[in-house]
Amino acid sequence: YCASEGQASPSGSCAAGFYCPPDFSSTSPLAFLCPKGHYCPEGSGLPMPCPTGQYQPSLGATGCIPCRPGFYCEESIGGDPWPCPPHSYCPA
Repeated sequence: YCASEGQASPSGSCAAGFYCPPDFSSTSPLAFLCPKGHYCPEGSGLPMPCPTGQYQPSLGATGCIPCRPGFYCEESIGGDPWPCPPHSYCPA
């Protein structure tokens, strides 16, 4: 993030759980809280989607959660795992 105009380099990193678009002046802008299904480590410019096999049901996350047995987790915006379909097998 940049605390003021005309800086030659950033003032610091965006706070974990948030993402800071270019030209933003706050370390933790509430309008850019990391969305469900994504994670935002410190310094994120954009939210990163959870990889396949992981999920994140909460806002402001800094990491993703491994999918539970009996469910499957695909890269998605929803953030929640889906129950395994009938007649199928979903290991952890």
